[in-house]
Amino acid sequence: PVLIEGWDTKFLDPEEIDKISPSSNQETVSQLILGFLRYFGWEFDWQNLAVSIGRKQAGTQGDVPKSTMPMISGTDQWYVEDPFDLRHNLAGMCSPAGKARVIGALRTAYTNLCHTGDWLRSITFVAHSGYW
Repeated sequence: PVLIEGWDTKFLDPEEIDKISPSSNQETVSQLILGFLRYFGWEFDWQNLAVSIGRKQAGTQGDVPKSTMPMISGTDQWYVEDPFDLRHNLAGMCSPAGKARVIGALRTAYTNLCHTGDWLRSITFVAHSGYW
């Protein structure tokens, strides 16, 4: 283990890479990105689930109930686990306006990419004085 403040932060030793079976996933990077945008923009249950890269339950799609996380979080609060400090909710200070902005950006990017295929249009930042 690689411990930082008591947390194991090691992901994979270089010599272990060859031991990993290749993925059976045949999707392109573009398809994976669209899937990410669709899932977190429309499908993910932000009220009841947490985003965590290390707590996937065996036999599930990876859904992690917020109730199993170390920090208490209400249904209105997002929970995105910090992979290096498991006690830290990275989205713990996200305001309702911030949440709406993130969801809106995910949905806009997905829609733009599906209809135009224009990556630059989909990632263009537009400042909005209401958020600053």
